[in-house]
Amino acid sequence: MIAFIGFLKYIEPETSFFITPEMIKYCHLNGKWSLRWQDIIRFGEIKADVRGQHTQLPYLGIKLNNLDHLAKNISPRLANKLIHEQQELIVLAIINKEISAEEDLINFEPYTLNDVVYKGPIAAWLHRSEQLAKAYGYHLYLPESSLDRDINQFLRLLKECHHYIIVNGPA
Repeated sequence: MIAFIGFLKYIEPETSFFITPEMIKYCHLNGKWSLRWQDIIRFGEIKADVRGQHTQLPYLGIKLNNLDHLAKNISPRLANKLIHEQQELIVLAIINKEISAEEDLINFEPYTLNDVVYKGPIAAWLHRSEQLAKAYGYHLYLPESSLDRDINQFLRLLKECHHYIIVNGPA
C-alpha cells in the first residue's frame, strides 16, 4: 500500500489547471488559488528589456480587477512559494530600473485590502504582486514550466475562455 501511494505521488503533476465556466483554478504541490473570470481584466505575455533586446519572458501574466478574491483563497504555503519563484522577475525589474533595489526585500508588513488585514506569507505575496504589477503590468505570473502546452497556445486558450464567459456570462 505504501509503495502504491508513493507511486501515485511520484506521477502526480507538480501543477494543474482546471478551467471551468465559473473559474480558473491553479493547483500546485504547495497549495492552490482560484479566480473567477469576472475578476480578470486580461492575460498577456511578459516582455522586458534583456541586454538591450525586447524579450518575451517565460511567464504568462494575469491582470486582475482587484486582488480581493485571490487574497482570500490563496494558500499561505503557495503564496510563499510564488514569492521565491518570481524572484528572477524582481531582479530583472531592478536591473531595468522599473523598481528600486530596496523593493527587492521581502516585505512582511501587514497588507490591508478593503479593510481586511493580511499577515505573513499572504501579505508578503500581496506586496510582491504590487511590485510586479508596477514593473510588468500584471498581478499574477504563471511560469511556462507549469503549462501543459506552448505558452502562446495556452494564452490563446485563456483569452478565448475569458472572452466567451465575459460575452455570454457564466454557465
